[in-house]
Amino acid sequence: MVISNIPDLKYSDKENIIVTVSRFASEKKLEIIIKIIEYIPYEHYIIGFSTDLLCLEKLKNQLKKTKIILNASEDVKNEYLRRAKIFLNTSENEPFSLVIIEAMAYGALPIAHDSGVPRKILPREFLYYEKTRENQ
Repeated sequence: MVISNIPDLKYSDKENIIVTVSRFASEKKLEIIIKIIEYIPYEHYIIGFSTDLLCLEKLKNQLKKTKIILNASEDVKNEYLRRAKIFLNTSENEPFSLVIIEAMAYGALPIAHDSGVPRKILPREFLYYEKTRENQ
C-alpha cells in the first residue's frame, strides 16, 4: 500500500495566520471570532460556504480585518490549513468535527469551544469558553 501527499511539516515553517473553516450560519457562532482574534495578532482567514446570506453580510461588516474566502476548493482549503499556525473552530457542541482533525493533520494548533467532541479530544489549553456570571 502507498499513501501519498502526506505533508512533512515543521511548526517553525508555518505562517502567522489563523484559519477558520465553516459554513456561514448563525449556529456556527462565528461572531465569537471578534473576541478571540483580538488576543492573537495573526492574520485571520475564514474559508466558508454561504448558506445564510444575512449571516455572511453581518460577519463581513463585523470582521473588517478577516479575509473571507467563499466556496473554496478542497485544494485551496488544504493549502490554507497547511500554512496556518492556528485553526479556530467556533461551533459549540459539535458532535464530530472532521475539519479539526484535518487541521491537526496539517500541523495547525486547534482552538475550539469547550464542548462536544473537542472537549473530549483536545488538550484543555486548546479549549475556550465564554465567561458568564456562573463561571467567572
